[in-house]
Formats: sequence, C-alpha cells, structure tokens
Amino acid sequence: MSRRDSAYYGSFLMALLLCWSPFKVAAYAAPALCILWVIVAGRSAYVFRRVLVMGLAAGGIILGHTLLNDAFVLSSAILAVVTYSGMAVLWAFPGKDLLNPRLLQKMTNATCVMLMLQCVAGFVQGVYGYLAAGSFDGPNGDIVQGTSIPICMATALLPIPCTAPVSP
Repeated sequence: MSRRDSAYYGSFLMALLLCWSPFKVAAYAAPALCILWVIVAGRSAYVFRRVLVMGLAAGGIILGHTLLNDAFVLSSAILAVVTYSGMAVLWAFPGKDLLNPRLLQKMTNATCVMLMLQCVAGFVQGVYGYLAAGSFDGPNGDIVQGTSIPICMATALLPIPCTAPVSP
C-alpha cells in the first residue's frame, strides 16, 4: 500500500477504536484526529487545503453571527462544529483515494473484526445480565449497554447505567 493508503487505513482503525471507547470525548475527537493523521502520515496537502477551507468557512460564519446577532451563543456554535465534524471527513477525504480494492478489503476486514468483538462483548454482558436478574427482560438491556460504559451496571431501581455503579 502507498503512504496515503496506509494513512487512510490507520485513520480508519483509529476511528473504529475511538468510537468504541467508553469515553465520549474520544468519539468527538475522532474526526479531527483522523483528518490530522491523514494530513501528517499521508502528507496530504490536498486534504489540508480542504480542511483549511472548511475551518475558515465555519469560522467566518460563526464570526459573522457573533458580530451581527447580540443573542448569538458562541458556545453552542462551537459545540455544533464539534458535533458535526464527522461530516468533515466525508468532504475532506477525496473519494477516489478510497477506491483502492486492497484498502477497501483491509477496511472491510477491520470492520468485521470490530463487529465480532462488539457482538461477543454484548452477548457476554447479556448472559451475565440474565444470570444476575434471572431474565432477559427489565434492566438487562441496560447491562448490555455497559459495552459503552463497562464499569456500570443497571439495577431494577436504577436502570440507567450511569447512575448505577457496580457494587463490589
């Protein structure tokens, strides 16, 4: 694979791992980190220019609204930019670069492995929930959600995993 293909593949693996992480900030940072990786590791000036144009456009729109609208909430605008930054990846990466059959096959294989890991983790947690609660009903779905928040477990009284820490 070329340097650019390796950068795209590394970026893809990074996104898979960060988005499966229990830390939301990692998923929010994934698009920026993936783009940065392609720019640096792939030495892609084209992606850099596209990201620069996007950043200047978003900054200009935010600056314009800040100057023209007294009720404009800057923090909400910044949060929107971070939230929708995943769309930037679709625009920043040229589609023709991702059409290499070998690269697509490696990405497909990595996706299959990640899906299998997630399935196994979910099934194990589902069976654990069944053994703990005696049923696949009730808070068992929240126990399976522990794939995203592994240190929390639901109880009948507190079905939301974030509010129900695991007891020793």
